[in-house]
Amino acid sequence: MSMWGRYANGRGLAARVRGAVAGGKAGSPGDRVPDQGGEAQGARRGGATGIGHAGAQAGKPSKYGNTRLTVSGETFDSQREMERYHHLRILQRAGKIQQLERQVAFILAPAVVIGGRKRPALKYVADFTYVEEGATVKTVEDVKGHLTEGYRIKRHLMAAMGIQIKEVR
Repeated sequence: MSMWGRYANGRGLAARVRGAVAGGKAGSPGDRVPDQGGEAQGARRGGATGIGHAGAQAGKPSKYGNTRLTVSGETFDSQREMERYHHLRILQRAGKIQQLERQVAFILAPAVVIGGRKRPALKYVADFTYVEEGATVKTVEDVKGHLTEGYRIKRHLMAAMGIQIKEVR
């Protein structure tokens, strides 16, 4: 096996690292060979994966078992989120809800400087927001399969701001 062989976990060095260490230009296009530990053309730099993408990464499943997918040019974090979105679109067409929005960001804490380094604002990104028929405030909704510790903290901070999150399972 070459100097750039596989690690104990079965993964090789990233193509850009191999190129830079070998004295070449980091991340040169010739290094991106999928079967040699590099990156697939369609999946590099967080490219879209899912239905209809040739660059979909096969192999390791996501931590919580969800599968990202793209339908009609819109990317969803899970099958359940996509199904809920289509249900909400039906409710919107029927006049039961209005102002349906996806992936709405809420700032929980502004950006700060800690130890001379700027830290970004803390955000919570809701799956959906909409106004229900007869309501005056927006409903914030999140499709959940698994409640993480990070989500619980963000839910708490949202509640402290007076915003309740409707969790759909």
